Amino acid sequence: MHRVPGENWTVEGPARVAGCSRSVFAERFQNATTMTPLTKLRMRLAVQRIVNNGEAVPAGVWLAGGLQPRL
Repeated sequence: MHRVPGENWTVEGPARVAGCSRSVFAERFQNATTMTPLTKLRMRLAVQRIVNNGEAVPAGVWLAGGLQPRL
């Protein structure tokens, strides 16, 4: 997920790599990180955009798919 963040990820791929079902993977991931896998990926992308590109926090989070822009 980290190597290709723009991929249309589902829980099935990482679960297959981990050798467990989607529900078991999602539950274990959330228990370990307190976030869903997609939320964790979006947060990581937002931090990268904010730190590396100097983007404002709302823009970095929105571009990472975490928020909708205010109109």
